[in-house]
This record gives sequence, structure tokens and C-alpha cells, in this order.
Amino acid sequence: RDVLPFFMVMESIQRLEYSHVLKLHSKKSTHRTDGNLWLKTMVNDLLPVNPHVMHKILETLDDKNTGIVGPTDQYLQLTVNFEANGRHMTNILAKIYSKEVANQVLQTHRLDYGFFAGTMFWARLDAIKPILNQTLKATDFETERGQIDGTMAHALERTLSLVPEIEKRKMYGVSSNGVELLSYKTDNIP
Repeated sequence: RDVLPFFMVMESIQRLEYSHVLKLHSKKSTHRTDGNLWLKTMVNDLLPVNPHVMHKILETLDDKNTGIVGPTDQYLQLTVNFEANGRHMTNILAKIYSKEVANQVLQTHRLDYGFFAGTMFWARLDAIKPILNQTLKATDFETERGQIDGTMAHALERTLSLVPEIEKRKMYGVSSNGVELLSYKTDNIP
């Protein structure tokens, strides 16, 4: 899918010393009736035709306290399908931080965090560096069987947002209305 290739490409991108990156990919979410609209909406939010909104995205990314700028409507509560993804997320966070931090965040405070569903966003590279530095191989991912959740890729989708939040980076949502600071506490549950 998109997550492992992103990690593989980021190995080269990090060496080029860019400060931020835009993650986009094709989307074949056949389990959703609105799959094409979902893709179009996310791309339109992340690459707005309004030059003022685009300028605000780039200005926001220049702030060293920024973590991620993602589609506002796609910022979901971490509890969404947590049971399917919790084991992988715990293992990922334990490698980056510790088992204690992983358990505290995911067991005690998971209502306090969100993630950008669809895995498309702008990010400061230094904000996601702890997760990018994980040595991931194709063998770390489950065999493709058309799963719609509960895989390593889905857990990484969540932790790509979670790591900047743990690091107290600011999370922003972008839509045709502009860029807005998001609260770590979100009630957006589909």
C-alpha cells in the first residue's frame, strides 16, 4: 500500500535535509462508497487552489512547533478501531519511547489523541523523525489480503500523527476555510 513505500522514500528524502514533506498517494478504498470523493476532498484540502490558504499551510510548517497539517475532516479520535490497531501501536511506541510510555498513552490517555485518517498530510520532518527512524522492512507488514484495518500500515497511519502529539507539536487542520489549530481532544468519530 502507501505506508511502507513512504518510509522507504523518506530514507532518501531525509538525507536531502528538507524541512517538511507532503504525503499523497492514490486511493482505492473500495470498501467505501465515497472512495473517489474521499481522495478528491483530501487532495483539494492539502493542495488548495486558494493561494492564501496554500501560503498559510507553508507558513504554518515553517513554525518549528508544528507537527502535522492534515485535512480537518479526517482528524479522527485515536479510539476509532483501536482494538484492531492497539497491539501494533503499542509495539511501535515502545520501540520509540518505552513500554511504560506506550501503555500510558494508549491505555490511559487514548481519548486525548487523534490521527489523520487516509494517511495524507503535510508534516515537518523533525516532528515525524522518531517514527521514520524505525527500521521497517516489508516483512514487518502483513500479507496483503484487502484488509480494511488492523494491519501494521493502519497502526503506522495512527502513530504518524501520534508521535508529534506526544512530542507536544501543534496539529493543524486544513480545509477550504483555511488552516486551524486542532485540539488533541477530538470528537470526530465516524
